[in-house]
Amino acid sequence: MRLNFAIPTLAVLMVTVGGGIADSATSSRSVVVVPPSNVAGARVIEAPGKIPVQPSADRIAPDPVEAGEDTAQPAFDGCMAYAQDVTLPTCTYGDRSSNKSVLLFGDSRALQYFPAILPLAKRNHWRLTVLVRADCVASLVNYEKYCDTFKRNMLKRIETQVRPDLVILGSATKGLYRVTRNGVALSREASQPYLVDGTVKLIRRLEATGTKVVVMRDQPIAPFVPSDCVAENLDRLRKCAFEPTSRRPRAFELTAARRAGVQIIDAQPMFCSRRLCPAVIGDAIVNKDNYHLTATYARTLARWMSGQLPDF
Repeated sequence: MRLNFAIPTLAVLMVTVGGGIADSATSSRSVVVVPPSNVAGARVIEAPGKIPVQPSADRIAPDPVEAGEDTAQPAFDGCMAYAQDVTLPTCTYGDRSSNKSVLLFGDSRALQYFPAILPLAKRNHWRLTVLVRADCVASLVNYEKYCDTFKRNMLKRIETQVRPDLVILGSATKGLYRVTRNGVALSREASQPYLVDGTVKLIRRLEATGTKVVVMRDQPIAPFVPSDCVAENLDRLRKCAFEPTSRRPRAFELTAARRAGVQIIDAQPMFCSRRLCPAVIGDAIVNKDNYHLTATYARTLARWMSGQLPDF
């Protein structure tokens, strides 16, 4: 599936002090939408968890009314499976001729970190492969037939072709991921131990290829779409911040990673403090919807991500 749209590299949004998009006749000031490379994003964070709360913006990226389309490049390249897809084309980035191979594997929660990893792949001459499927839990469980078939097919490819040196595994932990047992879909709570066991099995199967595995920890769901709020409140961005909810009740990926003894990478302290998740950090909109980072913000996490990944 190829998505086609253009994000403006330079535009002016006219906003009223009371919020909302307005024309220049009624506007009190302008906000410039700038290219993603022109915002600092996570680079303004001095230490994880110490997140500055930006009160307003005179420039911003991406365009807040189009933030939902600010997705990692593989989605535009036909490199994320959807719906009834059970396979993917070969999707490699970075140094395609390198003997050092990194695999980004999982669902859209894995894909959101692609913009943070690609600069590292280019700088370190890694071959970066992307095998992701939307709404497909990264756990070896009976969930949905197309998702389950996709994982079987991709695992065979990983074992026989990709053979990565490092796998970065990411999965949502949302309520949608309910395991089927004996033809019956369990509740999300009853699915939890199966999701934990299935994730451990997946990690072990990946490790059997000789690879290292790291697990990206999931993040909370925002109670609204922050970018929509930003579009109406560029001069009062505090209104668009939200309190992070506890991730523990559904954190099967965390439990499984600890049980399997693999490294956990928790990016949440790079966009939320203990009490608040701002919608804009360093002039970059953080979330493209209520559950994924914008590609713009994720790109600014590259330096931080470099310090998180293990040697391999």
